[in-house]
Amino acid sequence: MKDYGEVPHNLEMVNLGSTFSKYGFDYRYFGKRGFNFAVAPQPLKTDREVLEKYQKHINKDGIVVVVIVCPFGFCVHEYSSLRRPPFQREISWLKRLVKKALRYDNRKQHNSEKTLSAGELCQINSHSRVEGWKKEFFLKNTTTQLPTKELQKTFVKTRAELAGIIALCKENSFRPLIINMPAMGEEYSQFSDAFIKAFYEDNLERANVDGVPVIDYFGDERFNDISLYENYADCFNDKGRRFFASVLMEDMTKLGFWEGEE
Repeated sequence: MKDYGEVPHNLEMVNLGSTFSKYGFDYRYFGKRGFNFAVAPQPLKTDREVLEKYQKHINKDGIVVVVIVCPFGFCVHEYSSLRRPPFQREISWLKRLVKKALRYDNRKQHNSEKTLSAGELCQINSHSRVEGWKKEFFLKNTTTQLPTKELQKTFVKTRAELAGIIALCKENSFRPLIINMPAMGEEYSQFSDAFIKAFYEDNLERANVDGVPVIDYFGDERFNDISLYENYADCFNDKGRRFFASVLMEDMTKLGFWEGEE
């Protein structure tokens, strides 16, 4: 578990999660005393451990945002147990791929100033992200693939971790909220509805999350704007974090979670 250093007390809102959550939350834009506990990468098991360790730092009625990456948030119980390196180790490979593409483009154009456009980089990044997941979980495709027996065993464990997080929230009178994070259309369009149902939605239904609101941002066209992302696909830049905060606060207000800036 990461050492977060000095974590403040009397927190009104916190978020758990992995890479997209780490880059998605900036509490300067929320108007509440908050803390981002997301780490890249961080499975639900570690989320539960983090919440257990820092539960006394959160006020009663505090909001706990549980971020589960769609559609693979239930696919990892412990990264150390994976037979292949976790996806985040693909990042360096992705950077090399982009640099290689840029060098190739420059050679192709000789002395031309042309380089890859933001749209082209978005396609490269989105495709590489999904290919990394496919390698990590030994998947042939993200359309007709069904969960393997190995993944089904993992689902049982990760659903139990989510149930444990929700139970811990209820014991402490926290207000849990489950969300997934946005991505560009080039990324989420690579998954079929059937795939998302089998890998993500079915697990939410089978976990003990009755009464806990779920907000779905994966595939939300409001976020299909390349200028919101620092990596052209799914990790927000500062503009994206500000916009995401405004949307999330509006949605939480509709749910009765948000009373506005104090």
